[in-house]
Amino acid sequence: MAAAEPVNQRGVMCTPAKSLARRGTILVVDDVADDLELARSIFEHSGFHVRLAADVDSALESATQDLPT
Repeated sequence: MAAAEPVNQRGVMCTPAKSLARRGTILVVDDVADDLELARSIFEHSGFHVRLAADVDSALESATQDLPT
């Protein structure tokens, strides 16, 4: 029998953020600096690499820099 996964108070399975492998990259676009930083904090805590952009032009530039090959 496999070991049980950790479960939080709501009964949702959870894994400590420190043990998570990087899950990928998220591009967050928002013109409110505080919202960008909040999103960065949340997604990085969940193991994602985060890119931030304050406008559409910056987002498009960022999105085209590291296209998969």
